[in-house]
Amino acid sequence: EQAGAEVGARSHGAPSAAEQGAHAGAHGEGPAPHTVRDGARVALSTAVRAGLTGCTVLLVWGVPDFGALVTIAGGVAAAACGFVLPPVVHLRTHGRRLSAAARAAHATIALFGLGVMVISLFFTVADLIAHRSPRR
Repeated sequence: EQAGAEVGARSHGAPSAAEQGAHAGAHGEGPAPHTVRDGARVALSTAVRAGLTGCTVLLVWGVPDFGALVTIAGGVAAAACGFVLPPVVHLRTHGRRLSAAARAAHATIALFGLGVMVISLFFTVADLIAHRSPRR
């Protein structure tokens, strides 16, 4: 059955896979050979990956309380993604079409988000300092 399909493909002028490979090799066509530039890209990509992995290892070794790092990052990211970025992006994309009251409301929400971010950082750092200092 497969031979019939192959014959049918040939009768319509489509070369078989073997014929395509022979044609590409015979006429020097096909994939371009690797160049020195490709080797440099691979080396750079490998170096970047190794560097990021090394930074991750240093972070794990250097941060005694990983939960604190996650708390700080979470507080900043949540405030930024929830309160700061949406009104800022909307102002940047539609600011000229918004009324003065709408622009003021967007700015107020963004400033509120910045305040939440600062308060979150303050309480997280204060909690870390309280837990690290010797208790008397």
